[in-house]
Amino acid sequence: MINKYSCRLIFGLVCVFANVGSLAFAEAARRAFDFVDGIGVNIKCPSWRNHQSNYANIMLVEKSLVGLGIRHYRTNAKDVDADWAFYHRLYVEHGLQADLLHIGHFFPRFGERLRTFPDFIKYVEGVNEVDPPRGIMSNWSYRGQPYPAGAIRLQQEIYHTVKHDPATRAIPVIVPSVSRYEHQADLAGSEGDRQNMHSYPAGKRPSTLLSEAVATSDKVFTIPKPIVATETGYTTAVASPQGGTVSELAKTKYTPRLVAEYWNHPRIERLYFYELIDTGDDPLEFEHGFGFVRPDGTVKPAFTALQSLVRLLDDSPARFRPEGLDFRITGDAGMVHHTVLQKRNGDFYILLWQEVDVYDAASKSDIQTKDAPVVVGFGRSPVRAVVHRYDDLGRLSSSSADARDGTIRINVPDTVTILQLTLAPETPAVPVSSP
Repeated sequence: MINKYSCRLIFGLVCVFANVGSLAFAEAARRAFDFVDGIGVNIKCPSWRNHQSNYANIMLVEKSLVGLGIRHYRTNAKDVDADWAFYHRLYVEHGLQADLLHIGHFFPRFGERLRTFPDFIKYVEGVNEVDPPRGIMSNWSYRGQPYPAGAIRLQQEIYHTVKHDPATRAIPVIVPSVSRYEHQADLAGSEGDRQNMHSYPAGKRPSTLLSEAVATSDKVFTIPKPIVATETGYTTAVASPQGGTVSELAKTKYTPRLVAEYWNHPRIERLYFYELIDTGDDPLEFEHGFGFVRPDGTVKPAFTALQSLVRLLDDSPARFRPEGLDFRITGDAGMVHHTVLQKRNGDFYILLWQEVDVYDAASKSDIQTKDAPVVVGFGRSPVRAVVHRYDDLGRLSSSSADARDGTIRINVPDTVTILQLTLAPETPAVPVSSP
């Protein structure tokens, strides 16, 4: 039987072949609503570090989440009334749902908390990165058992708590995360409904290390399950002596591309950027630069880029069956990747970008990439075509495109450019008269 993950695999193979030379094929579009719904962001709970962090400013957190326009966030699950009240308010007032992450222990009221607030919980997730030597908690153990036995034991208790209660058993449970890909196999035998993946591109193009992260994630279950990338993203702490940092311009370019690259992968169900707000303002501290929002509340251009993408592509959640799009790409298409989406009104959106590096960490400088000139041709001529382009501040501008001959000539940059198409109705077949 072909399920939705098999279909995504077929789509992914099409995309692989689509990046070589001249392309011509009919491709099934996917819902723009689902594309947007697959985006999330990490936040810390308000009580993190005894309320002494930027996340204690819940008005800034709420404003930033709502401003982005996304519907999902990942956060800590602590036994603190004010935290849960805040999460509940985010759902009631804004429809935001949470991936609740365990931070190293199992508190007795966890099941009660879930029963009280099941609606805002998208996932429940196991313990976060306790694998040595880079795990966030050194010498971690649970019920006297160190990693990995302690992590597997804690996961068992989490899973059984969720699944043995009729009020919560439908909530998917994500297995624990690890800080090093090669440690994923340590958690084989963990109980869960989703695989976990922390897939940072190390300051490079979004596809960097993605295949390796997926392959190691598969080592937890005998039969692979859908993957949630619970952490990914870029830090702009370029003064840090640690490698893998990028400029704010590079983060702006990479952010929409990362969403599209992960969406194209047949196994990834959802991604959560790390993170919403910078946790500090020390330019030498690697961890302080991952946010979309600076500590003073101003937004980085990458925030605007993600916000612009969501605003353009978001759609009604009403179900419909997307159509296929018959198109071809010719010209300098060797490094051009793409994604095809459709809205409920019938408009198609083709996301195009060059999958190249845009920042050189060694010289701490942005890379200037020449646009790739391509021609996009269509089996059905568009009656209306609009090109949406990013500037360096993450803003989208729109202009009409000439598609009168059934083709659009476009220079594809190293950030996402979006073709919005309204196609002419298909011409019905002319009945043949009987002789």
